[in-house]
Amino acid sequence: MADELHLDQAGGAGQQRIRKRSALFVWAPIAALVVVLTTLVWEVVRLNVDDSSRSQWPLRLTLLPIDTAATLSAAIGGLILARAQFAQTQRPTISFGLDSRGQGDWDEAEHWDLYLFNGGPGSATVVWCGYSAIFRNQVGGEEETPWLTPPQMRKALTDRGFRGGRDYFLFWLGKGYSLVPAQGYRDGVLMAWFSRQTIRHLVEFRLKVRVGDAVGDEHERVIDYVHHFPVEVKSLRPE
Repeated sequence: MADELHLDQAGGAGQQRIRKRSALFVWAPIAALVVVLTTLVWEVVRLNVDDSSRSQWPLRLTLLPIDTAATLSAAIGGLILARAQFAQTQRPTISFGLDSRGQGDWDEAEHWDLYLFNGGPGSATVVWCGYSAIFRNQVGGEEETPWLTPPQMRKALTDRGFRGGRDYFLFWLGKGYSLVPAQGYRDGVLMAWFSRQTIRHLVEFRLKVRVGDAVGDEHERVIDYVHHFPVEVKSLRPE
């Protein structure tokens, strides 16, 4: 029977952040608004000088009628505001759940499961996923890996004597994988689990997920697996 240890909705050690805004739907309208506002200011300046000054360069230059520039400024500003409001309604929330498996108390579990799910209102499409770990080595020091793909992390674990399916499990969340909104963590994806013996050799294990939403923005979150364990579990050491 599984005992839920931790359920997170984008809080915790790694906060979700917007990694990249859509160039077409964010930066292009902002650039257009800057141009139109600059034109509007220029026309207001021209309107407030005398006729003799307005007939000379550079004040002879006119780009748009002042009423047209004002209308375009209001329209583009409203478009940007509407897009921002819509983006909030479509924003995914990269969340996770941490469970224990086995008989007895939760701090005596045989395995710990890491679930990934989308707790927000909008759907998400995976752009990139990777793992990183800090291992305790044989002399008591710590060794950290860079961000690795699932096959690379499996090799790193195998090289340290851990066997897949017995000591650990890793799920490869490929590019394009769809994370639909879920009611709970068990409706999400089982990303990894580690046995009690493997946990003894881990100082930290991190999952980084990068997803795109329906309006073209990219969101990223780093989830610290061991960080959310109870003190009794995090204090385990190799036997």
